[in-house]
Amino acid sequence: MSWRRALAALGFIAAIGVSAETRAQTMPVGVVKDVHGSVSVARGGSTRPLRADDEVFAGDRITSSARATIAISLGNASLTLYGPGAITITTDTARPTLALDTGMLSYSSTDVTHVIRTPNAIVTPEPNVHITTAAYIEDRVGHSEQPNDTTSICASDGTLVAHALGGSRITLRSGQCVTIRRRLIGPVFPGVPAPWFRDHIDPTVGDAGGRMHPPS
Repeated sequence: MSWRRALAALGFIAAIGVSAETRAQTMPVGVVKDVHGSVSVARGGSTRPLRADDEVFAGDRITSSARATIAISLGNASLTLYGPGAITITTDTARPTLALDTGMLSYSSTDVTHVIRTPNAIVTPEPNVHITTAAYIEDRVGHSEQPNDTTSICASDGTLVAHALGGSRITLRSGQCVTIRRRLIGPVFPGVPAPWFRDHIDPTVGDAGGRMHPPS
């Protein structure tokens, strides 16, 4: 093969790579199923409201205002974000990631699962799992810690592994909860995590995690 043909072949391969990358960035990763209240998405340098049936894409940062909720279908997984909250959807890693900056997230999956990251924790669900995760500021015990350095996690149904960033990890099974403050994993306890979830979860519902709802 001459050098001209070699360069042409390399150019063709590079063009294919760019085209595939562009397609990956423009293909939706999910669709909005339901919205209550004010929810917006930041994408491509602009921000706009999200409504039912809108598509969501990798790199989207979704923000829900106080008392707002948004339900999103991600193929074989689904999530509900309870506001005030913010989450970013990424697919540029070996495993799709949901970066929860603040707020409460309800997540369920029947097949391939996402990694859920908060400012101080990583949650790795197994398939066929339903979990609730909240990243928040612990400020209800007479003091304020660093912003978003507390994560509460419940495995309503299924199994997950929770990692404290820079710390240890723990496995949670159905009906088990834990709170991670900074890098410290607290004791496992049953039911719904306190205190932040109490305003968002109805503990009278039969399943272990309760039914989440916007605070009244």
